[in-house]
Amino acid sequence: MSADTREQHPLVELCGNPRVAYRRAHGERPAWMRDPPLSPTTRTPVAPRGPRSHRKPRSTGRRLVTHALAALTGALVFHLIADLL
Repeated sequence: MSADTREQHPLVELCGNPRVAYRRAHGERPAWMRDPPLSPTTRTPVAPRGPRSHRKPRSTGRRLVTHALAALTGALVFHLIADLL
């Protein structure tokens, strides 16, 4: 079986396909027409980079109040224990 008949046999079976009909009428397309390059409009957009951490930044006010409360509690406990000794 020659290469020509091997190629023509599937083309006869697919004669209802418009691409196959065009190929039979005009021949195979050149290599530069087979896979067209992507145009800038069809490229997928790149997502902008967000912050490095997905967590919300901690509030400095809450941190300051927590440290002040811990220092006052420590001073009060020290004052109460010093009176007992």
